[in-house]
Amino acid sequence: MAKRTPRPYQAELINQYWTSLHAGYRSPVIVLPTGGGKTFIFTYITEAMRDNGHICMVLCHRSELIRQITSSLATQGIQHDMICSDKTRAICGNVQQAEFGRTFYLPGAPVIVASVQTINSRIKDRGEKMTVKAQAQRQFLLNIMKRVTFFVFDEAHHLLAGNTFGRPLEYAREDYRALLVTATPERADGQGIGNAANGGAGIADVMIMGTQMRQLIEWGNLCDYEIYEPPTEQANMDNVRISSSGDYNAEDQAREMNKARITGDVVRHYQELIYGKLTIVFCCDIKHAESVAAAYMGAGIPAAVLHGGDDEHTRFKTIQAFERRDIWVLVTVDLVSEGFDLPAIEAAQFLRRTLSLGWFMQAFGRVLRPAPGKERAIILDHVGNWREHGLPDRPRVWSLANRRGASKKDDDPDAVPVTTCRALVCKGDRVFTPDEIAAMDRNQLADNMIRPCTMIYPITSSRCPKCGQRQPLAPRGQPLMVKGELVQVPAEELERLRAGDTISDQAAIWRQEIQHDLMQLNMTPEAWVASIHCPAHAVSTQLTNHRRWRALHAARKPLQDEWMEYHQRDDVPKEAAQELFLKRFGVNVYHAQVLKPKECSELITKLEQHLAQIHEKGGLTYVT
Repeated sequence: MAKRTPRPYQAELINQYWTSLHAGYRSPVIVLPTGGGKTFIFTYITEAMRDNGHICMVLCHRSELIRQITSSLATQGIQHDMICSDKTRAICGNVQQAEFGRTFYLPGAPVIVASVQTINSRIKDRGEKMTVKAQAQRQFLLNIMKRVTFFVFDEAHHLLAGNTFGRPLEYAREDYRALLVTATPERADGQGIGNAANGGAGIADVMIMGTQMRQLIEWGNLCDYEIYEPPTEQANMDNVRISSSGDYNAEDQAREMNKARITGDVVRHYQELIYGKLTIVFCCDIKHAESVAAAYMGAGIPAAVLHGGDDEHTRFKTIQAFERRDIWVLVTVDLVSEGFDLPAIEAAQFLRRTLSLGWFMQAFGRVLRPAPGKERAIILDHVGNWREHGLPDRPRVWSLANRRGASKKDDDPDAVPVTTCRALVCKGDRVFTPDEIAAMDRNQLADNMIRPCTMIYPITSSRCPKCGQRQPLAPRGQPLMVKGELVQVPAEELERLRAGDTISDQAAIWRQEIQHDLMQLNMTPEAWVASIHCPAHAVSTQLTNHRRWRALHAARKPLQDEWMEYHQRDDVPKEAAQELFLKRFGVNVYHAQVLKPKECSELITKLEQHLAQIHEKGGLTYVT
């Protein structure tokens, strides 16, 4: 098999790594989205380091990763030693024998692939309890660690100084060099993977940023995706504790998921949206995964559970069956969310909520690897992770420093919010027009499998890219969403609903809320003072205050109008522009009309600053 050569963006990252070493950095971290070729990049760099006389060690934490790394080394013709369990070594040898007709395993080779757990277990000094064999293994490993001059850490977001991943470095020589690779250099517990000089708790001393996910999709290096949020009863997360890792407690979450009866909906939506596709289902814990797999099997859909409690041989056989399509649905517990390379995966279902942006992006990326005949990946987010973290392919700004708080909210004002399409469409084989669907009663809708589209897309799109329909108005008679909270529809609105009128959207409530203040603002200062029966000694002050209030809003209005005009171009819906305004400035366009002087002055400053950015860049700054 011919050796691979780097793609242009990979070659650029490799060159940046060499430049970083020449500049004096010891442990750069390369950040590249899942599927971008991180394994090939560090394989290429490792080969160059070996050729320059270095003893190299590649460290990871799962047998599946060891298998993939050794296969990558074999593809480049690199012989390698292995420090791992005998079962993992045997599986890797069998895979290489089947693929290459030979094995590239060579004891004593200058390139070593090692399990972090195996090294920590064998190198630990247990004193008199150690057998002679264990003592010999420990001394042999200590000698190797002192010879290694170059370390590679796969999935390096796990690496902190002194933790399980970082412990092997306690036995390394002081002058080692390292390469860290990850798609998501962020941890749910808020600890940064940078060294102390970078304000973190890890060892990385510089970050090398790779190509963004959306660019890789457009180049064809990753496949595009569709994401749906099926209408599923949600679990009550108020009863779920936050673990020390900064994410939801798995046992608590599984309990609440089962209470919400999500499992039955998951199988039905698989049948309606992705039937027959190779699918990964992400669950909370083993018991939860087993119940989901049983539901699939009960519906005649071949499914199996994959989790870390299985022995390595069982996991390998399960993955092989999945690759052969003997299994359609692989229900997993936090095992294939990282480093699992199977391009044939066509869909994913999220049944686990997470506060970890890194976990969400890693899991999402499992489905984006291109494969023959695979046009798009399909994601069914039953638990709303996209609401917590945004779409995975929007540009991200990472940091090596520690972060306060257990989770990182999406506070980028230039990120376009997304929405879920509520338009009704047929999930079966028949085709109905929107008018035909609108004329159906509840029984007819059920009989014809008419359901909400549930496609997730940026609010700046005037129509859903899946069904082609405009976003429908809020359902009649239901509470409206205002500032992220459900509010009760006022009695007057209910009366109009009963009379046949409709509420278009939450703007109706906002318009009602400002009527009193708007009336006061539009009064002349003299009329305003007369209406409040102001004492004589305060008349002058009140007149001045009211004139200033009116003057500030006179200055605000043209700025706000110009801002809205920019954001309503190219058929962008008015409602989408309004939501962008709310996200950036923290106030909706209606309440902005009656802000008090101090808040109005602050809004004017923000509007001027952002308009200046727009003018400077020659267009909008928003990204999707």
